[in-house]
Amino acid sequence: MFSNPEISAYINQNFEPAWESVRSVPTITLDFGNGQKVTRTLHGNIATYVCTADGSIIDVIPGVYEPQAYLRQLKKMSEASRNIMVQSDRQFDLISKYHKDELARNKALNKLMVEPQTSVEGHGKVELVSDTSHNEWYRRRQIHQMLLKQSGATPDSFKKALYKHVLHADLDDPHLGLDKYLSATYPFDDNS
Repeated sequence: MFSNPEISAYINQNFEPAWESVRSVPTITLDFGNGQKVTRTLHGNIATYVCTADGSIIDVIPGVYEPQAYLRQLKKMSEASRNIMVQSDRQFDLISKYHKDELARNKALNKLMVEPQTSVEGHGKVELVSDTSHNEWYRRRQIHQMLLKQSGATPDSFKKALYKHVLHADLDDPHLGLDKYLSATYPFDDNS
């Protein structure tokens, strides 16, 4: 997403971007035994935080997104952050109101059974549209609920819970939940 010129230009014009790697991206290599190997990343994920000047989280965009849906979220968060920063003496109240309003919007969509709009505009990436929809429909609701309970949360105080409970990539688990598969003896165990 960040290589998209429209997105990177918008970020650079409206935010003070910073990047943090929270852990090494795990890779897995499949050796086919005939000299051919395939290496892929495993369980990589991303979270985009929009914060106040003092580092308090306003909102989070979880996971990967279809570019236009991501840009829509950035624009909405940029507007919210401007409104919050103008009234910095009421910052926490305004952030709380923002999350309550977003939860109400999500609940109203849920009652109508209308998922947020996404489009691929010729990209043909069904998985990306599916991820975007899941992020908008479920993960953002979780984030709003969590941030309502943690007024003044910062990326450092929030990231472990975000990755564990929302993105399902526990940063403290060295095996990323795969240990039951890595230690299994199947297909070699006769009792399986």
